[in-house]
Amino acid sequence: MPLVNPDGSLKIIPERHQMLKKFLEDLHVTDFQIPNAPYREMTTTNRAKALNYYRDFYKYLLESGWDKRAYLYMLDEPNLSENYQTVLDLGKLAHEAAPEIRCLVVEQTYKQDPSWPDMDPAIDIWCPLFAFIDSASIDSKLKHGDEVWSYTALSQRAPEYHPDYEKVKDYDSPYWHIDAKLTSYRSPTWMNWHYGITGLLYWSSVQISDSKTGLMDPWLLPAFSESDSQFNGGGHLMYPGVPCGIDGPVSSIRLKNVRDSMEDWEYFAILEKLAGKDAVNKIVSDVAPNWWGTSEDPLVIHAARERLAAEILKLKK
Repeated sequence: MPLVNPDGSLKIIPERHQMLKKFLEDLHVTDFQIPNAPYREMTTTNRAKALNYYRDFYKYLLESGWDKRAYLYMLDEPNLSENYQTVLDLGKLAHEAAPEIRCLVVEQTYKQDPSWPDMDPAIDIWCPLFAFIDSASIDSKLKHGDEVWSYTALSQRAPEYHPDYEKVKDYDSPYWHIDAKLTSYRSPTWMNWHYGITGLLYWSSVQISDSKTGLMDPWLLPAFSESDSQFNGGGHLMYPGVPCGIDGPVSSIRLKNVRDSMEDWEYFAILEKLAGKDAVNKIVSDVAPNWWGTSEDPLVIHAARERLAAEILKLKK
């Protein structure tokens, strides 16, 4: 990433820029995170530096052709009223510096508490947990131009403040763990399409947890835990290859199913261009009629994908 001058502006070094460009191109990186401005206490001086930083960073992205691929990850899971205010203030500052900069927050599309500040003006990309999905509020955000992504972490059901809590409180969304059904890694892109959700975020693919005795080896102990609860496979989709004599990561079958789900999405996009969104939705609904009714039968998913492929081939002739 670029270096930062004392006044908050960026110092672009050609060699570093070429290294970043090579990294993005060689590893096929799609979206990437803009580092937050390195000024925690928002004094008058620091605010001026932060404005310089975000203004210069967006200019750098624009000149590099990366402005649609980068986002500012403002705050992780703001669960307090003051967190909502922090997001609102940071988004206001970033948009003042560069109105087109994309600001993301990992939060559902409805308030946790009605009395808390409204973060909407600060946010361009909402990112609710799978179990926190709500169709009506997502539609509202999409209609005024925001994006919505989805993500998963640990094992969570819908919160009590979900708009349809009584209807969904006993349902399980897909859980990304070794113990869960493998279709949990395949179906979220189908569910996302159904709701107009265009991104899929996961908090880590290479997490190795600390224990009292040191780092836990995911080959030997797959649990992710920072508490008494255990989440097998949580946060790691790849394994270190060195113990196997491999110079690089080893993919899990779970990661390969995430890959397949991304390829499913490409089928949706191709068919939409050829026949329109309704043609795609008709097939997707067989797998994901709604967020809580997604099929866990791999044969149903494979049959739907074959129908997608057949429709594409028929229309391309």
